[in-house]
Amino acid sequence: MTIVLVVGATGQQGGGVISALLGYGRTDLTIKALTRNTSSAAAQSLTRRGVKLCKGDLLDRQSLLNALDGVDAAYLVTDFRGPEDIEGEMKQGKQFVDAAKESGVKHIVFSSVAGADISKPVDHFYTKYRLEEYIKQSGLNWTIVRPVGFMEVLPPPGIGRFFFMSAMASLMGDTKQKYVACEDIGKAVAAALVNPTKFSGKVVTVAGEVANVDELQSALEKGEGRKGWGRIWLPRWIIIRLTPHHYRQMFDWLFYENCQPGSPEETKEIIPDLLSIEAWARKQQAERAIAR
Repeated sequence: MTIVLVVGATGQQGGGVISALLGYGRTDLTIKALTRNTSSAAAQSLTRRGVKLCKGDLLDRQSLLNALDGVDAAYLVTDFRGPEDIEGEMKQGKQFVDAAKESGVKHIVFSSVAGADISKPVDHFYTKYRLEEYIKQSGLNWTIVRPVGFMEVLPPPGIGRFFFMSAMASLMGDTKQKYVACEDIGKAVAAALVNPTKFSGKVVTVAGEVANVDELQSALEKGEGRKGWGRIWLPRWIIIRLTPHHYRQMFDWLFYENCQPGSPEETKEIIPDLLSIEAWARKQQAERAIAR
């Protein structure tokens, strides 16, 4: 029996990992989910799918030790969006790694970001790299998964999408960016969790389709089967002024350096059915229709 613990299981990345693990249909695989609120609707939906809930917090050492008891492999995702900012994220990651080592976990898979090692101008990207290095020096077997930008940040059709695309056009111009679905990130992570011998000691960049704003908008419209609202011109300096510090660093780095590595061709070696933007948009549209 193999026991796997997934951090952030009710979130986008963690949820993708859970779905991918369940997709293996392995009866010898026990999936545990770390969540701060075991009574939430999202958490309860996991129990109905056969996932065991563990109440815990990345900043609560004892709760981590309890959750990691008997675990063979663990997936870690951290978040800088808290009162302590990036140093809080460092605490989250270090505490989990230390607890995993103390608990005898054999393999840890960490969700970083594409280009983490060359992202020093972007504080919250480079924090991921600092955590990568901490994990590598921990003595644990490890795999680093580095995804590019999530398709899930794209708003559904409507006023939110209209302003988002307008702002993106203002910030990025004709610069092409890379996008990947959280579903596919989950598949890459799950592959590493269930095949530790194959993936241990590897850094895996997960990248989907490459598109500029026009190509992105066209792919979304094709997938959704309808014309969008288009966009309006917005002064770049206004968008920059309104953008929070960390995201402003990120957009500047992506625009001026345009250096996030990874390609769909490389990713398809692990995920043959990698989603395009159009295919992702079609799936999202179908899910929204069911939800209605």
